[in-house]
Amino acid sequence: MQVRLAPNPANEFLTLELNLLEESTAEIIIYNSLGQEVFLRRLGKKRGYVFEQIDLRQFAPSVYVAVIRNEFGSVEKSFVVAR
Repeated sequence: MQVRLAPNPANEFLTLELNLLEESTAEIIIYNSLGQEVFLRRLGKKRGYVFEQIDLRQFAPSVYVAVIRNEFGSVEKSFVVAR
């Protein structure tokens, strides 16, 4: 699984580009700087390139960690929300 986040730093929206090499059910979890889960999105069975847009307008300016996981593993990427 390959993951790309853009833009970083982000303002209102963040786009996650996932390249799922095998068909799997993935989920996106975002944690704030205190380690609290602030976002969860479960994706149905997918394969190939998947683009997910996340609305950040309710997120406070800070550093966040996005964890993307499926049956085959997980990837962590940090990003900044800046206003």
